[in-house]
This record gives sequence, C-alpha cells and structure tokens, in this order.
Amino acid sequence: MTEDKKRLRLSDLQRGKEQERGIACRRCGCRHFRVVYTRQATGGRILRRRECRHCGKRISTYESQN
Repeated sequence: MTEDKKRLRLSDLQRGKEQERGIACRRCGCRHFRVVYTRQATGGRILRRRECRHCGKRISTYESQN
C-alpha cells in the first residue's frame, strides 16, 4: 500500500453521519419507553406493548427470536 492511499474503515464512513438507533415517539419525539406488557405473537415472535414515558402514547413492537 502506498503512502497516498489510505485504508477506508467503516468508522470513517459513519463519522459524518449521526445514526439514530431505536424507536422514537411519533407524538413527542421522546426515546424513553416503558414496557406495558409482553406476549407471544404468531410466527414465534414476541409482541411488546410500550408506552412513552413523556406523553403516554402507546406503540406495539415485534421482536423475532433467533
């Protein structure tokens, strides 16, 4: 490898971008939820009913078991 060529790393690509992970409330934008209840869904998935700690809006999330 020559001096003028630099190896590109994944961290170099992500440095300029702010990647937001997780879920956010559609009403207020808050990222803090509490789990109201959890149950088994169809297809071996898990259904979690979550509630925003700020405004109280509820959302459903599905998780797959690997």
